[in-house]
Amino acid sequence: AVVLAAGSARLELLALVRARPALDDVPVLLLAPAGIRGQEVASALRAGANDVVTGAVEADELRARIGRAVALAAETREVRRDAEAAAAALDAAPFPTALLGPDGTIVRAGASFCALTGRPPEELRGLTLDALSHPDDAGTEARERRFVRPDGRVVPLLLHEAAVGGAGGAPHAAVVQAHDLTAERDELTLLQRRHRFEEAVAAQAAGGGGARARFAVVVCGIDGMHQVNRAHGRRRGDRLLRGVADAMRRRLGGPEHLARAGGDSFAVLLPGAGEREARAFADELLELAAAVRVPGRPSLRPVASAGAALVARGGRGSAALAAAEDALSRARRRGGGRVVVARG
Repeated sequence: AVVLAAGSARLELLALVRARPALDDVPVLLLAPAGIRGQEVASALRAGANDVVTGAVEADELRARIGRAVALAAETREVRRDAEAAAAALDAAPFPTALLGPDGTIVRAGASFCALTGRPPEELRGLTLDALSHPDDAGTEARERRFVRPDGRVVPLLLHEAAVGGAGGAPHAAVVQAHDLTAERDELTLLQRRHRFEEAVAAQAAGGGGARARFAVVVCGIDGMHQVNRAHGRRRGDRLLRGVADAMRRRLGGPEHLARAGGDSFAVLLPGAGEREARAFADELLELAAAVRVPGRPSLRPVASAGAALVARGGRGSAALAAAEDALSRARRRGGGRVVVARG
């Protein structure tokens, strides 16, 4: 520890000590006369003094106060080392990673997490994941959500969160990792992109024999989306599409066999389905879509159409999606609100 005795130059000496990096963690005590003003004590503490001892002091008390200052400095160094280690670990993580506090706010974010969100660490500190999320995703427990960057770009993500134990094993923080799904998921609905669905269809067609080798592809589309956007606004049109996607995802139990095929249409892969199963499922999708409502727009009642294509055992699946989309177009030409199954 460094002890600076009373004198007019004590603050200047304190500044010299604190200006030396090698002495940055060394505790400094100032000895000051009993009549020192509170404002001067505050100035000394702001300048880097660890303690200000005023008036006459016994040797034992001085030693005790020096001991407390040394112990506090050691604890500060340990906290700083832990913080530096945590920062290095977050930066070295294979995915964008952040540390959340007990209240769910970001305590520290790794460099890749900052880059993903488009925000510097000091701006992220104190924010919740909901504050970074699209308004439609905030307040949910869903692992898949969309972050909105300051530049307006929407980033679809898969979040993994794990508790970090505190004293007695009680969780007091959490580590969250974000997996960027931009290349795989549609940013509005968080469903698979078309090319991923086409890969799934090809894999299904290349599967082994047996009854489940046959499958169907169903494409369901919202009729008149252009008119919906004009009458109710693009934002509400997007909420409608998101609502339909969510309803389909819940029906299927996940997004594995579901994709956004086009601007207003969704594709579903049905392993093992024949014509009867495909038609029944397509009818169910029409009912699901018709039940979706957009808050604040009770008059917005969507109507959907669907097309289905069948791939028999040993058949080629490469044209199944295009055939289902062609069937959807025929359903719409016949007035919409119906199902057409492609044959041949």
